[in-house]
Amino acid sequence: MPDIKVDDGCIIHAELEGSERAPVLMLSNSLGTNLHMWDEQTGPLTRHFRLVRYDRRGHGKSSAPKGPYTMERLGRDVLGVLDGLAALAAKPLLWDLLLRR
Repeated sequence: MPDIKVDDGCIIHAELEGSERAPVLMLSNSLGTNLHMWDEQTGPLTRHFRLVRYDRRGHGKSSAPKGPYTMERLGRDVLGVLDGLAALAAKPLLWDLLLRR
C-alpha cells in the first residue's frame, strides 16, 4: 500500500481498503501500536466504509524522524495522508490513551 511523504518529509505508511463508492473512515493507531490494531474490525467496517488505516510517525512502517511529536504535528500528518490519498471526505476515528479515560 502507499507510503505518503508529508509536508516535513516524513514517510507515513497507509493502507486503503473497501469500496471506492463507500464513505471514507480513517482509523488511527494508538501509542505503541500500528495499523494492525484494527485488523479484527476491518472486515465488518469495510462492509460500510472505505477504510484508511495508517501508522503514525514513529510506529509500524512509517518513518521515525526526530521529535517532538506534537498534536499539531500528528494532525498535519493526518491531513497529509488524506491529501496523498485524495480522500478528504474521511470521518476520523481516533483511539488513543487520552480518549479512553
